[in-house]
Amino acid sequence: MTYIGRSTLSDYEREKTDINFENIEKIAEACNYDVLFVSKKDSNHILSSKNIDRKEI
Repeated sequence: MTYIGRSTLSDYEREKTDINFENIEKIAEACNYDVLFVSKKDSNHILSSKNIDRKEI
């Protein structure tokens, strides 16, 4: 579903490899979860990866 290799997922779980945001989104989507961003200044201000406009750096 995610096209992320089993060994790569295992490396993420064992913290041998850092995960990038694209793969976080793929895993969340496959598990039917949203990635949420909560403001440290205002915990009522929550954004979802589905409704946020961002640019890759």
